[in-house]
Amino acid sequence: MQVGPNLADRYSQYAVPQNLDRAELPVTQASSALGPAGLVGAVAHRQPAGVVACITSYNFPLVNVAGKLAPALAMGNTCIIKPAPQDPLGVLRLGEAVVEAGFPPGVVNVLTSSGVDASAALVSSPDVNMVSFTGSSAVGKRIMADGAASMTRVLMELGGKGALVMTEDADVGKAVGAIASVWGFHSGQICTAPTRVICHRSLYDELVSTLANVAGMLKVGDAIERDTLVGPLVSEQQRDNVEAFVRGGVEAGHPGVWWGTPRPAWLLRGPHAAGRLHAGHASCP
Repeated sequence: MQVGPNLADRYSQYAVPQNLDRAELPVTQASSALGPAGLVGAVAHRQPAGVVACITSYNFPLVNVAGKLAPALAMGNTCIIKPAPQDPLGVLRLGEAVVEAGFPPGVVNVLTSSGVDASAALVSSPDVNMVSFTGSSAVGKRIMADGAASMTRVLMELGGKGALVMTEDADVGKAVGAIASVWGFHSGQICTAPTRVICHRSLYDELVSTLANVAGMLKVGDAIERDTLVGPLVSEQQRDNVEAFVRGGVEAGHPGVWWGTPRPAWLLRGPHAAGRLHAGHASCP
């Protein structure tokens, strides 16, 4: 997914020259203290913002960069890419490809850092005209606050807590397929993952039992093995965060429907999270 059609499509859709100026329909303006009556028209004219800081997430490093870099370059901006500290190597290789392609020096820049200081400096710099960020809501709030002093434009795609809603006439089989597919896809590390299910009570028992059966079929293991369906998380910190949510569910009294199998000794050295499936009831008016 990182270097296949998705990546190429994100660049190719901006490769065709387009006229982005747009004439607005004229409107009638009544006479007022601001001026006489008449027709008022306008043209929307788009211009480069200037220097764009592209701060990206770890789960789709190259595709996420493409979604920021391609439109920014197409509009005549220069870019500073700040990849996530967990996996910057692919973006660094992209920087090498940019040089090989003949881009002038300074048009595309890659800045790496293991901490937050570099990103904070970009956001607060008066020389940065726009920030495009993909990541957590907590970091997004900080970017909004840090950029406020210089009125920096911000464009943010933030994480959420998406829910799959099942009404009384829902197809349980299709719902289970949608939910379980995300468990294996990127080990659940994707912003569109339905991490919660709001299910009609008439379907609850069937849904939970079916999900438990499917969960037991998903092999957790080495991502390079062909029969592995759930690979590692991006880091040990992320694994600890996930397992903290599991403990919180237990402490809150939500029963464990499926507890998976203990991680083998070799997996304890990597960021694999042990599988858990919790279920609970809530009454709605």
